Amino acid sequence: AKYSNINSFNTLETLTVGSEHYQIFNLSKLQVQLGDLSRLPKTLKVLLENLLRFEDQLMVKTEHIHALAGWLNDRTSEQEIQYRAARVLMQD
Repeated sequence: AKYSNINSFNTLETLTVGSEHYQIFNLSKLQVQLGDLSRLPKTLKVLLENLLRFEDQLMVKTEHIHALAGWLNDRTSEQEIQYRAARVLMQD
């Protein structure tokens, strides 16, 4: 999949495992800017990483990332977000 070239929150990193290199969007770096994300449900963390991965300032904007990261404040949001399925993980 083609990911965004925009990295507004400077979360893009390269993870090296053996001789393989992977691009990841580090949520630990995001929480430095947007506050503690540790209590955010895992499903919302997956959605948040997806927004960072596909941020283009057209369909996925910084406001969407702020809204999802701030979900714990009110546990609700009127903000719609764009989701692009890149992978689906399911337990047996």
